[in-house]
Amino acid sequence: MSSPTRRLYEVRASWQHNEPIIGRLSVPLRSSSLSGTPEKRRTSEQALPPVPAFEYDQSWIESGFAIGGDLPLVRGIQVPPLGKSLFSFMEDRAVSASNCVVFTSGKTPFPACSDDAYPAEIASLILPDSADAFGGLSLIPVGRPAPAPRSRIVRATMLDDLIYAFHAYERGRARDPEIDLLRRGLTLPGSDPVFCVERARECQTVRLRSMNDPVDRPLWQGIALETASRCAIKTAHFDFEREMGETILFSRRVDRAPSGSLPGAPATRRLPVFSAASLTAEPAANARSRALPFGYLTIADILNREGAAPSQDLPELFRRMLFSLLTGESADSLRRWLFVREPLGWRLLPAHSLEWPLPGRNAGGGLTLDGRRRLASADDASLYAPYFGLTVSEAKMMLMEMRRVLTEWEQIASELGADPRDIALMTPSLDLF
Repeated sequence: MSSPTRRLYEVRASWQHNEPIIGRLSVPLRSSSLSGTPEKRRTSEQALPPVPAFEYDQSWIESGFAIGGDLPLVRGIQVPPLGKSLFSFMEDRAVSASNCVVFTSGKTPFPACSDDAYPAEIASLILPDSADAFGGLSLIPVGRPAPAPRSRIVRATMLDDLIYAFHAYERGRARDPEIDLLRRGLTLPGSDPVFCVERARECQTVRLRSMNDPVDRPLWQGIALETASRCAIKTAHFDFEREMGETILFSRRVDRAPSGSLPGAPATRRLPVFSAASLTAEPAANARSRALPFGYLTIADILNREGAAPSQDLPELFRRMLFSLLTGESADSLRRWLFVREPLGWRLLPAHSLEWPLPGRNAGGGLTLDGRRRLASADDASLYAPYFGLTVSEAKMMLMEMRRVLTEWEQIASELGADPRDIALMTPSLDLF
């Protein structure tokens, strides 16, 4: 009897009552014929690259929406575009390669990982926790028990242990109990470790300072969010705590909503959230190579084409673009721009992750206007204001107000407790506007 060659998952809408099925995803399995030395296995896998396949359920085609630009709402089996091994919704939720290493470290392997799974399946379907994974999609394996949610790290009793485990792992001294604790908190995408913890009866994110950070990075991420908020940009709620002599940045998740109507209700309800990278991905049927990346105008196209409230969200998008241009927000990418699906279309979610260029780090990169042109200054962006539902004069007024706030960045940093030495290190990057 031959062994199965693919594993099937049901993709369900966890934000809706009864979690209706969206479609079925199948992923290739490592063939038993690939056993042997790692070199032989790598050679065979390169000759047969793994490609998932997806098919919408008919009921979702009739009443739902496309869960990615690379998955148009049509009948039939679809595969990722040429050169990609994942659909965009899988990339949205995938644990990064740098964080996947934690699950392969230590003497005890992560129990959910199986020998027949390819790295793409492990990163996007197995490692993300079933309860705390990004967004609102539930991916349930067919024909085998669904993995139980991992036990959350509790802020009240386990934060010290998490800090210790994180630094022990950085120094290569983490034992199995510390590695197991890190695994419990690592479930979200992103190259830098962002941990999920139980705080105020909900899952919140935690950012810790690495020993390689030139400044107190979690504090400066919070300073960037606070400055953006003072520039009238909508941001995720965040706050700081001091623990073991370190700054800990806590943030409420923008892909979760309060489960009740009472003020202060915990955000436990999952939302249909997707990144701009997912919504702008091209389907395999297009079969064309795009040499240049997408830019801010492409993000605006999401709202111009399918926005639920473009008159509100386009100016907000423009304001955030100005903020990035003014502060040299080099880490800006399509994956950082998140959208939630509402009955009438897409809404832009608040900024949840902002970071200014760190001293000694390359400040290049970031998004361009349209994938081709990198604006010389924020003033040049005013010419494109009509594309964002603004007049040129409104854009110039917005820019003037933001510059006024940004000239006070040192005062804001001091208010939030930044070390004067860190302020001095950040000055060359931020004293430009």
